[in-house]
Amino acid sequence: MLVVELDERVLGDITSFLGRAPKKVPVIISRTLNRTLDMTKAEQVRRARDIYEVKAGKLRENYRVKKSNPGSLYGEIVSSGSQIALEHFRLSSRRRSKVPLKVAVKKGGLKPLGRRAFIAYQDGHGGAFARQGSKRIPIRRLYGLSAPQMLGEEGILEHLIGYSQEKFNERFQHEFEREMK
Repeated sequence: MLVVELDERVLGDITSFLGRAPKKVPVIISRTLNRTLDMTKAEQVRRARDIYEVKAGKLRENYRVKKSNPGSLYGEIVSSGSQIALEHFRLSSRRRSKVPLKVAVKKGGLKPLGRRAFIAYQDGHGGAFARQGSKRIPIRRLYGLSAPQMLGEEGILEHLIGYSQEKFNERFQHEFEREMK
């Protein structure tokens, strides 16, 4: 969970501004918070893609952003979803082949999936599959991590705490100056 606090010098400007326009302060804070949420979400996806070999769209499709408004100065970013199929990561081949299949979930090179993994088409979608037993059928689709697992990695969250705090202060100053004009 990320907590954003106001800078002390900005608080002095707010209190002097309160005397002139007390109803505009919640509007300023709400705008600032919403913009900070958008910037934090984008940075979180960027950081996850620095570590993992996954498309940004696949990470973004599981996001839900609750925006704030002047009446409720609260916002949140929630990522949910199930595991992402391996075909959305980097595969050594997207076609059927006798060469053993390799995948890169994390950056740093392809790793073999094992002798039993192969490319197949099921329900009109190609992907990485493996046999469930010694027989030809049934086969099962192979999965990697889920979006919340990738986005919630410890190093990413630590970075986001400082990042969101910094962006909130910058945006607040900008919105405050804009409203003062």
